[in-house]
Amino acid sequence: KKMGFLLTTFLFILVTVVAMFLLGEYAVSQTVDQRYKSYNRKLAYFLVVLAGICMWLMWWSMYMHQMNPMIVPELTEEVAEMLKKQAELSAQIFSTQFKTQSYTIWEQE
Repeated sequence: KKMGFLLTTFLFILVTVVAMFLLGEYAVSQTVDQRYKSYNRKLAYFLVVLAGICMWLMWWSMYMHQMNPMIVPELTEEVAEMLKKQAELSAQIFSTQFKTQSYTIWEQE
């Protein structure tokens, strides 16, 4: 479990760094005025790093919530009986529909 966390964190860092340099160069190539090239590169770096941090925090939050869930489903006798009845009813309906469909297929041929 710890290796998955570290590996994914490393992948987020790697993708963020690669995107930072690619989008920084793209921002510079699209800037016409020479005075703003360095500003646009720095802005692109900042925005990509900010996006990477936000995405990593969202992923980290979901990862940690799955490690130790606070809500555990409880199955009471009443709910178990209801589920059993629904499963039996669904099996009856399915078998009835399957038989009807197979008869209609044979009759059509």
